[in-house]
Amino acid sequence: MSSFRAGVESYVDTFWDVPCDDNVVHSIDYVGLKHAKLAELARAGENPANWRPVFLRNNTYDTGTPQCPAGCAAEELYLVRNALTRGVLKGIQYDQALVAAGDKKLVHDWYGLLDCAHFVSRSLSKGGVSVDTGYVPTLVSTLHGRSDTKTLCDRAPMDRAKNVVGLGVMKTGDVIAYAHKDKKYYHSAIYMHPDKIACHTMSRSPGFPGLDDAWFLNPTEYLYTLIHFTVDDAPPNGLIAAPLEGWWEVTWRGAKYYYFYKRTGRVSYTRTRPANTRHPISAPAAEGYWFGKTGRDYAICWTSTGSVETFTLDAAGAHARGRWNDAEDLVAAKLP
Repeated sequence: MSSFRAGVESYVDTFWDVPCDDNVVHSIDYVGLKHAKLAELARAGENPANWRPVFLRNNTYDTGTPQCPAGCAAEELYLVRNALTRGVLKGIQYDQALVAAGDKKLVHDWYGLLDCAHFVSRSLSKGGVSVDTGYVPTLVSTLHGRSDTKTLCDRAPMDRAKNVVGLGVMKTGDVIAYAHKDKKYYHSAIYMHPDKIACHTMSRSPGFPGLDDAWFLNPTEYLYTLIHFTVDDAPPNGLIAAPLEGWWEVTWRGAKYYYFYKRTGRVSYTRTRPANTRHPISAPAAEGYWFGKTGRDYAICWTSTGSVETFTLDAAGAHARGRWNDAEDLVAAKLP
């Protein structure tokens, strides 16, 4: 595992269920609220050193909204006695209702806790990626603009995003951003290989029953953006990179598309046949990334749609056959 991914994983393991190391919980005055509760405990004769902050589930919360009606799960920030270790809380699935009243003090309820992007930012920073934001749209745009990331799909539905994840490109430390059907971002998480996430608001982590959700949260509500860090990617397969480079004609549903491959792993297409195949594409209709698989197999992720195309290159490197979203045939031929 690269130092980047090891750093992210170590941070996630330490802070997934507690406020981050910078003493910030985005959108609330965490430090002020915590100090007020600790002072309250001291006045009651308690030793503040015997208490620690933690996020707990409230499984009977009622926001009065369609998104969280009576009885939905929510999250709240508490101070709890140090005796309530992570192991103890794991045994009760972090359910605040199962913590005795005398062993917890509410710091802040569900309203206003918006710490997901902040947690992702801090996790990435500990891996050496400089990003500092508490807002998901800013997080996504910042990561989009980096030279060491590939946005594999941008607000794709679950079935398309699952095809992308199924390629095995996503690794621990990559990022998932979640948008509603209005295309606005509402949540973000660290991807944890092979199919889990770690995040704040609500806190989740692999290996903790009840809090170890798969990455595809709320599939009827969300669209998914998958952002992959390339820091430890293997170089392109030489059997594929050289013959792929340049222009190809791809036939799908009887129509012609013209793909332009780069050795760097980029691919784009146009509906217009190139007049000169020695010239690169100038006005692509869409862009994506190609990845070598085993032998002469390769795959494409089209960023804007989340479509996945898989191909097998022939021995001569001049033709390929493939599948569009594992549902329809593709035929490709290299242009001279």
